[in-house]
Amino acid sequence: MSYKLCGKCREEKSLDQFAVYTSRSGKTCPYFICKACKNDYQASRRKVVATPAKKKPANYVSKVWPIAGDTPARVAATFLDLEFSVAKAILREDGRYFMASANGKLPERFELLGIFNCNMPYRDLVRELAA
Repeated sequence: MSYKLCGKCREEKSLDQFAVYTSRSGKTCPYFICKACKNDYQASRRKVVATPAKKKPANYVSKVWPIAGDTPARVAATFLDLEFSVAKAILREDGRYFMASANGKLPERFELLGIFNCNMPYRDLVRELAA
């Protein structure tokens, strides 16, 4: 039985303890490291280092943009034409109407009229805005 020196652990081991591969010529050849060292190397390559998750800012302030219209009915019509599928907050400041994303903190200077979804029927939205 022939023996060979492992390239990593530097121990002399028999050839049946070495992993083998087939060369392009079809000849079976042993690797330069033994099966145990090869398995340790492959296991270390498979290890995934856990990265810490990015924390979202705790106080996300909603983006606010104006809505065209001077009456609640026109504001509701404009809002429904935008066809958002996510709930939005309707705000008022000095007689002007604004829309903001509902998932964040709303600025204090605005009066909250309600949080609406565009899938809501038109007449219910107008009633709620007019109230």
